[in-house]
Amino acid sequence: MGRGRTMDAFQDKWPRWRQLTSTAAHRGMLCFGPNRGRNVPSGQAGNYPVLLVDGVVGGVWHQRRSGRKLAVTVEPLRGLTATQRRQLDAEVDLLGVVMEATPTLAIGTVTVGAHA
Repeated sequence: MGRGRTMDAFQDKWPRWRQLTSTAAHRGMLCFGPNRGRNVPSGQAGNYPVLLVDGVVGGVWHQRRSGRKLAVTVEPLRGLTATQRRQLDAEVDLLGVVMEATPTLAIGTVTVGAHA
């Protein structure tokens, strides 16, 4: 749902996540992988979405959607400070807004395989 072309832009439709690109860049949370022609890969370690802590990979995460519910599991490489945890909570809330779902957050082991 979050990847659908739903946002009006320049006589076309863009995916809703495009609204957050500038916010992510300003917060230092936008990361890029190697060039793949016109496509820009970002925010993954191999096939795993990554948790960035102070601009450095600090863990992995997974999301599972069921109807209007969005379950997010985050596996940090080390403990998070209270400030980092509040920031993570805010990011998960924002993800829920973008995905138009009610999010929940669990800190623990990501037990699913890599996304293909």
